[in-house]
Amino acid sequence: MFNIIDKNISTNRAFGIFLGLLSFAYIPFIFDRIYFIDDITRSIKGYFGWIGLGRPLTELIAIVLTINTKTLADITPLPQLLSIAALLAASMLLVRNISDRITLGTILISLTAVINPLVFSNMLYRFDSLSMSLSILFPIIAWDIYLKGNRLFTFLLLVATLSLYQPAISIFPILIVLSFILSKEKNRKKITLVLHSTIITTLSCIVYYFTIIKTTMDKGEQRGDISISNGGIVHKFSEALTNSSHVVFDSYGNLSTLCISLLTLFFLANVVLKVKGQVISKDKYRYIIATALLLTPILLIILSVGVNLILSNSYFPPRVLFPISLIIFTLLASSYGDNKITNTIVSVIAVILIYSSISVIYVTSSALTHQKNYDQFILNLVTENLNKMDTNKNIFIYGETDDAVAVKISKREFSILKHVKNNFYDMTFSQSLVNYGVANVKFSGDARKTSLELKDLTCKNLMKTEISQPQYSIFTNEKDILVYLGKVNCK
Repeated sequence: MFNIIDKNISTNRAFGIFLGLLSFAYIPFIFDRIYFIDDITRSIKGYFGWIGLGRPLTELIAIVLTINTKTLADITPLPQLLSIAALLAASMLLVRNISDRITLGTILISLTAVINPLVFSNMLYRFDSLSMSLSILFPIIAWDIYLKGNRLFTFLLLVATLSLYQPAISIFPILIVLSFILSKEKNRKKITLVLHSTIITTLSCIVYYFTIIKTTMDKGEQRGDISISNGGIVHKFSEALTNSSHVVFDSYGNLSTLCISLLTLFFLANVVLKVKGQVISKDKYRYIIATALLLTPILLIILSVGVNLILSNSYFPPRVLFPISLIIFTLLASSYGDNKITNTIVSVIAVILIYSSISVIYVTSSALTHQKNYDQFILNLVTENLNKMDTNKNIFIYGETDDAVAVKISKREFSILKHVKNNFYDMTFSQSLVNYGVANVKFSGDARKTSLELKDLTCKNLMKTEISQPQYSIFTNEKDILVYLGKVNCK
């Protein structure tokens, strides 16, 4: 088995393995055709809207793909197919930079960075999956050319990364940490590697903030605004680390979490050995390097939280935590070396992570399809009911649909479903009703307040019950209709 793991593999064969496994892992996106969260609204209204979120390159890509500057058309599965191509390119760059030769072990390690539940959560988005995949590829290209000495294009690529999807900026420093650990260069060059990369990353963030965020971000959109309030940076970091850890462990599952824990021990042991080697060396920079090595675990923990540590509305669904998959890749790659036994153990862990990730992808895709069918059934019934009622009344939506039975079953073992919920709620349901030709459907910030007021009236028995079903209820008064999704809860 040792020989199989460490056997040299040609670039062409590695390309074929990456393409085959990536296609196999993400094939549900080609067939399931899921509208995820705001995809429904985009498909109905045809709006772009990414410039106002500080993501102008995402908007540009959508315009180029649809050959249209005014209306966003649904061209699924083209973005998903191109996303697979982007992840394929990323995996080829990763495998080429972590070792002098390509082996089955390094291929498996590289695959963990592109096949995992966190990247999958980005691939779910019908319209901007490509920009999210490119936001993974760009910092990897930046890392590749930075190691070759090209500073200017590294800087430009990092600004482009932020303009695609802000959380991806963490990927570059994560990979610099890996290069620092793996580097066989003299200590002085290692210090230069870290210092220059830190300066470039900082400059790219500053330039992006003042040229993109401050000029294009919508005033009502605070995702790109910086804040360390609410208890200070220590409290915010502690809260962010706790939240992100729960989400990541839920996403990967119990077996993978166990493997990641074992991998962390391998990594820490490897760091200790490298520190020991530095301390007994005669290099004049040995204590600087030894200290930096000791700080790498702390730095990776900070990078696991990423830009959400300083953003005003920090939140931690799997789709913003995808740089953590590159941290797991770093733990694997830094433990892979000359020891065949260690290489085999690391490769087996990589196999388990890839296998469990594919399982999570398929189960989640199936669950989302079941939920889509269940929600479609409710949408059809509500549409039929409303068409028989007074269409001159304003229609408001409250609540969200319950989980389909198949989803409830899957949720017992796959906790990621708690974080990638796609149930109809007031915004998506109201837009779907409009798409079905139902008149006078209201949704906005003010409409949401009205929906809550109407919900309170139903609990006080001040609205007439027209329909009462376990899946939904419809209430009316003299001028309004309230569609209450799910079971009525007045507690």
